[in-house]
Amino acid sequence: MPKGVVRTFKVIGVPPKSGGKAPSGPLLSARQCDLDVLWERAEQLREVSVQHKENLRVTVEGANSGGLLSRFNGLSLFVPVSQLEKKGANEWWTEQDMMAHFAGQEVSLAVLEVTRASRKVVCSVVKAKENNDLRRLEVGSLITGTRAGNI
Repeated sequence: MPKGVVRTFKVIGVPPKSGGKAPSGPLLSARQCDLDVLWERAEQLREVSVQHKENLRVTVEGANSGGLLSRFNGLSLFVPVSQLEKKGANEWWTEQDMMAHFAGQEVSLAVLEVTRASRKVVCSVVKAKENNDLRRLEVGSLITGTRAGNI
């Protein structure tokens, strides 16, 4: 880092007092500080997704048998297959189908879960579409739907 640049660091170690030796400084980490900010931002994105029905747009980087993989500001995102729209009538996506259809494509995601301890950010395409629909509703709007259960 250039001399004179001011930035925040996280102290990750303090050297023990040494008898007679020149004291060395604390061990500092800019990366740890940046990660704290990233995880805080991810939690804010989840709150905005839940409270204000806002979504995140990302490019899908890959897929595995469980779902889609992407990144946002250095954090890994995962979209489980259960959070994708079904491929067809009761037909789920295979890993090959997901790669062929979604890889390199930009998708809109709702953030469902942020767990720093396990480094997980779980997202949903289905919830993102629901968020889009809910944001369009206005008092007096007419909509068509199917009742799903007893009220």
